[in-house]
Amino acid sequence: MKRAERLLNLIERVKREGLKPKISAEFRLAYGDRYSRALDAVARDCVRRYLFEPSGKEIWIVEGKEASYFVIPYAYCDCDDFYLNVVIRGLIDACYHLIAQAIAEALGRYTTTRLPDDVYRRMMNEWLKL
Repeated sequence: MKRAERLLNLIERVKREGLKPKISAEFRLAYGDRYSRALDAVARDCVRRYLFEPSGKEIWIVEGKEASYFVIPYAYCDCDDFYLNVVIRGLIDACYHLIAQAIAEALGRYTTTRLPDDVYRRMMNEWLKL
């Protein structure tokens, strides 16, 4: 299965049916504790979308327990778990930040902050710790 394909398939079902017990059980089977931590992050309103205008560029940030993490939906997170267990070891296809972002977006449980395009580069540098 391609990276995050399982996550994408589960999220498509969440969009159609909601986060029903059967889907939740499949998330638990696939992601274990990462799923529980993702739900906790969504419940604590830790998922943020930054929308830059007028370009429409989107940046997703998930507030983790130790830091804020830059997330590209279904593709990338700058946390250690993603780097070690997704990229290097290939043990999983998503960290809990990616799962949290996907669930939050599917359920509309995130905060949107609108910013002008002229601050985009500065904000990206801050988030990417450059």
